[in-house]
Amino acid sequence: MTKMAAQGQGDFFVWMVAKADLSPASKLATKAEKGRFVYDSLRAIAASSQADLRRELDAQGASYEPFYIANKILVKSGTLKLMTTLAPRPDVAKITDNHSFQLQEPFKKAAATSIPAGVETNISFIKATDVWTLGFNGQGTVLAGNDTGLSWDHPAIKGHYRGWNGSVADHNYNWWDATNTYKTVPGDGHGHGTHTTGTMVGDDGMGNQIGVAPGAKTVHCKNMTDSGEGSDATFTTCFQWDLAPWDLKGANADSIKAPDAVNNSWGYRDGGYSGFRDEIAALQAAGIFVEASAGNEGSGCRTLRSPGDYVEVLTTGSVNHAAVFPGTMTDFSSRGPSSLDGNYFPDITAPGENIRSSLPGNTYESWSGTSMAGPHATALIGLLWSACISHQGKVQETAAIITQTASPVTSYVGSCGGNYTTGPNNDWGYGTINALAAAQKALAQCAGSHTIETYANPSTGGTVTCTPNPVLHGGTSTCTATANRYYGFNRWSGDCLGQAGGTCVLSNITSNKSVTADFVDMNLVIPSRGGWRYFL
Repeated sequence: MTKMAAQGQGDFFVWMVAKADLSPASKLATKAEKGRFVYDSLRAIAASSQADLRRELDAQGASYEPFYIANKILVKSGTLKLMTTLAPRPDVAKITDNHSFQLQEPFKKAAATSIPAGVETNISFIKATDVWTLGFNGQGTVLAGNDTGLSWDHPAIKGHYRGWNGSVADHNYNWWDATNTYKTVPGDGHGHGTHTTGTMVGDDGMGNQIGVAPGAKTVHCKNMTDSGEGSDATFTTCFQWDLAPWDLKGANADSIKAPDAVNNSWGYRDGGYSGFRDEIAALQAAGIFVEASAGNEGSGCRTLRSPGDYVEVLTTGSVNHAAVFPGTMTDFSSRGPSSLDGNYFPDITAPGENIRSSLPGNTYESWSGTSMAGPHATALIGLLWSACISHQGKVQETAAIITQTASPVTSYVGSCGGNYTTGPNNDWGYGTINALAAAQKALAQCAGSHTIETYANPSTGGTVTCTPNPVLHGGTSTCTATANRYYGFNRWSGDCLGQAGGTCVLSNITSNKSVTADFVDMNLVIPSRGGWRYFL
């Protein structure tokens, strides 16, 4: 009201009372089903509840933009008179400012050498390389960055960008710029988004192994300008794009193309701002994991930034990985408790000091901040969901795995409250992420959860009989096929092929490895992720 009275007009959000019931999504089996249900439900409630208000705005000649990920309408350059006219409507819950935001600059180190350094120490520190050894490096998953943009053709990123197929680039559904700076081709005039993305997936194939999950693909929504400025509108736009990415014309949204996890290395200073809770609730109901950095205002208590002070997100603080694992607590890392939710924050910590990663111009540099810690945690989702596909879309269960396997930073006893022996507390939460322990726990939880899918050739028919059925993780099963063609048993640790009527014994299943089985006689190339799949 003060701002509008002083300026006479400005941008503001009109929030509707009606909200979609997203709770049924939790009962759906797959991430794809969850995503479609949430997308359809949000659009339906927005369309029905906003219709009358939009007619009034049209009659007033107002410029506006409707949203559905949160049921609200952005009125652009609206007047104080219009605002006070809309406020009493029974279908309007509240009216809020389109708050502005300025990115906190990370602590930067002198330009790092461009000479390939091999696997960066922060990657091996969290034991990501041990997970790679098991056969899981994020393959089959998609990690999104909501940040300042992306230098998509950086050598360490290009091969991991979903819009690049090895020959040509297609930025539809893989890039959106809420600031309207780079409308058709990804760009990053700041560098922050390129740096955080590198920590998630970066690897140039020539020694610069800077990413935790180099087997994952990445997409990006630019929610901050090249000078690091953003607003409620740009952040909401990118959250909506994450739910169901659209093409470069802003049309044809498709929830199937949604990422698995979203990295948010930004936060509103001083915390206590709940303006993005509806958006994050929608994403997580859709099976999309949301991570947020804690902020760099430590070591004082109650210094979290929003949305890092939301209990529903995975909030990441910073440790120094120069010390022996689990590292030493970083002074600048923001602490809890949350002024919104109390509890213990951050949830976990990850390396955030002197993190070497990619920058525009095909360069590398070491930066520090919880912005640098966050991508480690986001990429861990890629490792876990590539290890056990049955966890994909299960946000709370996956968060529990990460916190339960984190290693307490017992070398630091703070004063912000909590348990400083085993965690959680308001300084380092549950501790430093341990990728190997998390992957092993995820795999253990896969035991007995696999089902059999049979792909039959209609022209020949045939059956597959396995005893026991289904195959148990770590167990043994004998399978027999009857058909006129080859049959294949796609294994987590290889392939087992035989003639019709043959028998294959599947045993000692220790990992859920992604394998591609090529059955030439059926002219099929079928990738398999998780579970046993039998082909006739």
